[in-house]
Amino acid sequence: MSDPTPEQLQQEFVESEGRTSEHLRATQEVRQQRADICATCEFKTTMFTLDACSECNCLLGFKIFLTTADCPKGKW
Repeated sequence: MSDPTPEQLQQEFVESEGRTSEHLRATQEVRQQRADICATCEFKTTMFTLDACSECNCLLGFKIFLTTADCPKGKW
């Protein structure tokens, strides 16, 4: 099995939004605050051409979306 393409990962993110329970979705304001913090973080990297965290190896587009997620460095 091959690694997913960036396009496939982006599509999965878009589709997952509709499958995620409302109480698990962070508000747009919270997602933006988290994205702003991650944008300047020294642990931000790319994985499959998507923004990722080198500390926890999560894709940031998914992680900042969930109310249950947190930054492994305590930044949010």
